[in-house]
Amino acid sequence: MWATAHAACGAALSTRIRNPWALAGAAVASHVVLDWIPHWDYPAFWLYGAADLAGAILVVALLFRPDRLAWWGAFWAVVPDLEVVLAVFGLATPRFPSHRPWFPHGSAPILPGIVIQVSVIVFFVVFARRAQKKGW
Repeated sequence: MWATAHAACGAALSTRIRNPWALAGAAVASHVVLDWIPHWDYPAFWLYGAADLAGAILVVALLFRPDRLAWWGAFWAVVPDLEVVLAVFGLATPRFPSHRPWFPHGSAPILPGIVIQVSVIVFFVVFARRAQKKGW
């Protein structure tokens, strides 16, 4: 799943979980859940990764500018993918549960995979906006 989707989820979780350590745990756990959903992973090319990271930062910045806890949640939701980046350069072997070969990592063809990921991002953006309006 794209970093943007993971970041949107982690930031949205911060609207309901205000304890930083509980949020970190929930955000890391959410990474596994999102990786299970069928999606398209872009090829290991720095431009895709840079655009994805920029998208993640933009989503969190636009929705949660002053909320440090949202940034904390986004960070912890994305951080498991750091080992994937390191693995591309031969600097690590993926050990995170949803990055292991035996995990039923959801894969989809490019077009449906992109639609699914955009839908996940929109879902968490809408969830977060509603939570902010209702003061959850």
